[in-house]
Amino acid sequence: RFWATKVAEGFEQNTLDQLRSGTFGELFGLHYDVMEALQLLTYKSSLGLPVPDNRGSLLARVSEEFRRCHSCVQLGDATKSSDPLVLLDAVLSAYIVDEANFRFGSVLFPAPPNLLRTAFALGSHIFKKDVETSFLAPLERHVRKVTRVKPGDPQAQIRHDVAGTFRRRLRLQSLLQSAELSPFKKKAYLATHLAFVLGGFDRYMVDPTSTMGEDVFLWLRQAWPHIQSMRDPELTGEVVAAFRSLGCSPANSDMHLPLGALAVWQPDTLVRQGTLQLLHLQRPDGCWGDPVKQQ
Repeated sequence: RFWATKVAEGFEQNTLDQLRSGTFGELFGLHYDVMEALQLLTYKSSLGLPVPDNRGSLLARVSEEFRRCHSCVQLGDATKSSDPLVLLDAVLSAYIVDEANFRFGSVLFPAPPNLLRTAFALGSHIFKKDVETSFLAPLERHVRKVTRVKPGDPQAQIRHDVAGTFRRRLRLQSLLQSAELSPFKKKAYLATHLAFVLGGFDRYMVDPTSTMGEDVFLWLRQAWPHIQSMRDPELTGEVVAAFRSLGCSPANSDMHLPLGALAVWQPDTLVRQGTLQLLHLQRPDGCWGDPVKQQ
């Protein structure tokens, strides 16, 4: 918590400096900077840190900028696009606005009714069974190849524990800027983040039978053999985290679990394979991924 507080204070001071100097929204645009500031305010609130609302405070200043940001409460190109990145940006932006509206009130951050629900419906539409997209082609090719994988190879994944959308979005932005992201990966990241939105980014258990998103989880389960073979700790961790939000456990089906645990957690092969893979891919220093690329 100490270091999280220090990081939040640094971001807050930098944002206030931009607001006071008139450079807020100039480099990346008003929409981008408002979304970043809203995430910062929500992050502070989730840590239990004070968020003053007096005149001149970050909350008050961001509220003023939010009212000028018309695109912050509109879905824009997402209403007519099937591009996963466009849809992902719309869903995350709507989630951030919805969270700010809930935490700090509609007076400071007024938003159209059902903004998040509409954005989610647009994002999940490309996963529905009756929607044909070219993004399924890599998956279909892999299904024919997967039989040649050696049975002794470690199988894979883990739940990447990240508290809240603030840090996840920063990490996601870095990933999406990478030229290495294939169309399949972009669609997979859209799917995992739709799952995170349903679960409030690791805060709630999800029941897909009583909410939106069943098609998203079905697509992820179908795509799992391809994702597993990629041995990508970032994507694998996100898929496992998505299914953990459904109450899926890495336990074996024949493992004895207390009755109370069985009421919440259900053994799941995908989650078990993913957890084992991430343990196998973990570096000696406890981290994952390519250390050279992370420098």
